[in-house]
Amino acid sequence: ECLDLFKSYGLRVDMAGGESLGKLVRNAEVQKIPLVFVVGNNEVETRTLSVRSRHQGDLGAMGAEDIARAMNQAVVEKSKY
Repeated sequence: ECLDLFKSYGLRVDMAGGESLGKLVRNAEVQKIPLVFVVGNNEVETRTLSVRSRHQGDLGAMGAEDIARAMNQAVVEKSKY
């Protein structure tokens, strides 16, 4: 559901799993991925995503629509999210 939302804004997204959370986050940092979203049981229940930015660190829980709009705006302004 979230992947389709982000793709509708023209954003590149991918989903990973099968490894420990720490390893997934560390791999994303090594690959210099700008934003990492964590979706666990709590996020599913509250319909939010936990957001971690490569530049700003942990940004907390946010709604998918809010994130998509902010990311799209950052792309338009060519700023770092």
